[in-house]
Amino acid sequence: MSRATHRLTFWVAAGMALACAAQQPNAPASSPGQNPAPPSTPAPTTAQNPAAAAQAAARERMMAAFLRGESSWGTAGADAQRSSWVRTDPKISKEGVQKPEFKFLWKLKLADSSSRGDSITPAVLLNRYIGYRGFRDLAFVSVNGTAVYGLDIDLGRVEWSVKDTQAQASSCPAGNLNGLTRPLLASFPTPMPSFGFGRTGPARSAVGTAYEGAVTIAEAARNSFPPPAPAMVVAQPSGTAGQTTPPPVPPAQASPSGAPLPQHGDQNAPGVPGSGGPAARPPRPPVVIHALTADGMLHTMFVSNGHEPKPAVPFIPPTSAARGFIVVDDIAYAATVACTGATSSLVALDLKSGKTSTWNASSEIAGQDGPAFGPDGTLYVSTAGGELFALDPKTLEVKDNLKLGEPFASSPVIFQYRQRVLGVVATKNGSLVLFDSKSLGGEDHQKPLFKTNSDENQGLSATTLSSWLDNGARRWILVPAKASGKGALAAWQVKEGNGTLSLELAWTSREITSPSAAMVINGVVFAASNADPADAAKKHHSPSVIYALDGITGKELWNSGKAITSSAHNGALSGGASQIYLGTDDGNFYAFGAWIEREVAP
Repeated sequence: MSRATHRLTFWVAAGMALACAAQQPNAPASSPGQNPAPPSTPAPTTAQNPAAAAQAAARERMMAAFLRGESSWGTAGADAQRSSWVRTDPKISKEGVQKPEFKFLWKLKLADSSSRGDSITPAVLLNRYIGYRGFRDLAFVSVNGTAVYGLDIDLGRVEWSVKDTQAQASSCPAGNLNGLTRPLLASFPTPMPSFGFGRTGPARSAVGTAYEGAVTIAEAARNSFPPPAPAMVVAQPSGTAGQTTPPPVPPAQASPSGAPLPQHGDQNAPGVPGSGGPAARPPRPPVVIHALTADGMLHTMFVSNGHEPKPAVPFIPPTSAARGFIVVDDIAYAATVACTGATSSLVALDLKSGKTSTWNASSEIAGQDGPAFGPDGTLYVSTAGGELFALDPKTLEVKDNLKLGEPFASSPVIFQYRQRVLGVVATKNGSLVLFDSKSLGGEDHQKPLFKTNSDENQGLSATTLSSWLDNGARRWILVPAKASGKGALAAWQVKEGNGTLSLELAWTSREITSPSAAMVINGVVFAASNADPADAAKKHHSPSVIYALDGITGKELWNSGKAITSSAHNGALSGGASQIYLGTDDGNFYAFGAWIEREVAP
């Protein structure tokens, strides 16, 4: 199907959906991911009309494909705040994961796999990408920092792969030099997805107007690919050779200010001052992903084929490990730890100007997700020395700090609580520290908003936190607790009373061996069992299992059973668009979820 056909199909389907909604103005709204309640009046049956039934089923599949949820997992921790939270999904819900259609879908063997536990990055997702073959749902993974794969997640196949022949897999004991991210904004993610740029001017004929060609050509002009200007021959009066005279402008074509309007320009282009013409539509930028490879180079790739529009640039020293590689507001960031463990720093690279900034930490930067971002772009970084810092996004200068005196073990997680921007970070003894982004530690920089006791979390250490908000506006913090290869997920709530904030333990899950960081999709909490890091030298480990839990009660709703045949050391989940993903130690990449049918163009 052509691009124009896909666009027409989408708007027809959207119009039909709006028309159906208009016919039922009093129908109750359904929760995200749940089926709406049936109308009070019986719908006309299609049992005796197979053609109508087939068309209705096709419309339902098409609308489901367009309403697959927001453009979900963009980086480590899903977003710039490191929340690991996907807000909506049409198929994944407390009821949906218990249906037979939620199951193992496919797995892919990635050629450059190794036994290293962090060789496969969590998948970065891009939903509803519009390519020459219509709408696509894509995932991107990096393997060993030497290869990047683009995957079609609907069909479970490799679309393209790019291998860096200059990079070699890292053997750094501090971690891997490997990362993948989409360009993100520092602001909090919106709850609803957007559907492209939309139209900025009046409706246009598909044929186009004179001198312009079809609408697609006019759009190309707005996207920095201008069509050739039409030739204009102007008669010259005698005695004015070599001079040009503009043609007279008819009164009907003059603007209110008397200035001439463009003769054959794009009707959506801005008018001259005082004309009241529509505003200009900015050029549509190409869709790219950014990859950090094992040689410390930063690559920018087109999502459609992996091609690089410009040469890679040096970013991280190749003798270090990278944590939390991310691109926010056109600036690339990564926390680095020297392979010797002696030094740690945060590096920022402005992708437009090429300017590099570095902040040297006094001790190792804590957590696997590196820095977390507030909605104003401020970076929050925790260290193993027990300090929490707020850094300027451009200069990396320290704006504020908290001196706790206890080593931190996790990256911060930033979230909105009513009209405040708060954060939480975990210590190595299992305590949770709640802080206000406006003042991390008060006047003396030593008093956060609240700190839990370590024994309340069973004395287990945490390395990665998650945060989400339920439909009752209750804020949750999820802690993957680990101790001697055994553990569970612990869920905490932010509570407010007598003008103060606190954290209260709400539930603890069933036992999950070395649980991964929790991932929340539409109120369902997912976690994978990992192999015990203390037994990394062993040849045989128990296969990983993914669990789905009720986000409110912690009750188990589903598990992957024996579908996964390999262990996962430090395996991290990612998900969205009705599917979840996990890379395992044997180099396989697994997908679970619910199929959403689509028409495949040749």
